[in-house]
Parts: sequence; C-alpha cells; structure tokens
Amino acid sequence: MLLKIFIILLSLVHCNLFCKQIIKLGVEDINYYPIYGAYNFDGIKMKDYEGLVADILKFYNKSQNDFEIVFNPRPIKRLYMEFLDSKSDLDAKFPDNPLWKDKLKIQSKQKILYSDPILEYTDGAFVFHENKKIALNEIRKIGTLSGFDLINYDTLINNKKTILEEYNNVNILFEKLLTKSVDMIYLNKSLVECFCQREKKNSQILFRSDFPNSKGYYYISTFKYPQFIKSFNLFIKQKKGDINNINQYYKKYKCN
Repeated sequence: MLLKIFIILLSLVHCNLFCKQIIKLGVEDINYYPIYGAYNFDGIKMKDYEGLVADILKFYNKSQNDFEIVFNPRPIKRLYMEFLDSKSDLDAKFPDNPLWKDKLKIQSKQKILYSDPILEYTDGAFVFHENKKIALNEIRKIGTLSGFDLINYDTLINNKKTILEEYNNVNILFEKLLTKSVDMIYLNKSLVECFCQREKKNSQILFRSDFPNSKGYYYISTFKYPQFIKSFNLFIKQKKGDINNINQYYKKYKCN
C-alpha cells in the first residue's frame, strides 16, 4: 500500500516538473494549404493540421517544455463563436487579428491577448485575365470562403447589384473564377500565387491591386493563458532565424 502511494506521489511530482500544459488551439477547418489547413492542394483531408504555420507551431512544441499546442479544426464561422464562449474547451485561436470581428469580441467582454505577429498576409481581389480592366462597380459576383470578412466591400455588396457567393473549398473558388462563374474572388495573395504557380495559371488569374485589399499579420489569441502568450512571444524572438528558414522552405519547394 505504501509503495502504491509512493508511486502515485512520484508520478505527480514528475508531472509537475515535466508535463506540458495542453493548449487546445482552435484553427480553421479549410484547405488553405500551404499556409495552413486540414486539407492538401487537392482538397483531400490530411491526418494532421499541416502547412507553413503548422510547422512553426509544431516547432514551438519541440522548443520548450511548458506548453503543447494541439490543433482543433473548426468551420470558420463556428470557430469565433466557440472561441469567445468562456465555457468552450478551446484555449486559443489561430489565425486572429485585433481588427477582425471587433464587434463580436466587444460583445463577448473577454480580455483577449494577442501574440507577436507570426506571418504577414495580404487578402485581395483576383480576376480572370479578361476582366483585367473591369471597374469595381461593374463586379456582379464575388466569390470567397465562408466566414471571411471582405474589408471595404460593404458598399458594393449592400447595393444589391453585387452578389457574394461563399464556399467552403478554395479549389471551388478557383474553378468558379476560371469558368467565369464569378467576376472576382477574394483570397490570400500568397495562396493564389502558389496555386497559379503550381497549375501554370499565372497569365489567367490576375491580382487587382487597385481594388480594396487588406494587409496585416496573423496572430494567436487567448483570454485564458497569458503565460502561454509570453512563452510563444519569447519563442518568436529567439527562433526568428529558424522561423524564417521554414518560411523560405515553403516558398521554394511547396508551390512548384
């Protein structure tokens, strides 16, 4: 009996010294590969969350002994609602940005903390090459991912002359654009450039820099674990060179 008690106490002491705090990270259940996602280029579900950001976060897990990030994919619209619910089992969210869903965050009354920037992004408009000179007010159908915010397109969409079509699959958006079923799609610039490079569509899909676009950074957010944010920010500072190498690897090898 004493031996059993000793073993239990020893295991508790061992866990206090070496067990990591699990961080259930809510992530978007979309095929945004190679940036991040639960699906590959062909839209096939992968066994794990993969991509550039996933590799950075997995590298964080290996680089310290305090926290272990576990990916929890959710549909985009559901992810925010679940994350902001204090009763949710999600501990943190990626991607996030202080400017996203600001009204929803205010309503939740949660004190949300953000990590240092992880990855820069540009979201914007892409058109079929035949529409390279189309005016913004001539756009009649816009395609984007379900749950995405189209910043500075409210007036265009609310005038009832322009229809917003939302899809859960990036490949469907590319198909809709290439078959001229929509006039433009609104997506991450790096994602579209990678697709065009892989599928040899650089001359067919064009970025309209003169249309409204959104630039910023992806962050991790939480209101439950401030120490996790401190730990992750330290990782970003200390491993800046390694993180840059991961970024360069994806740019060089994953879009060919």
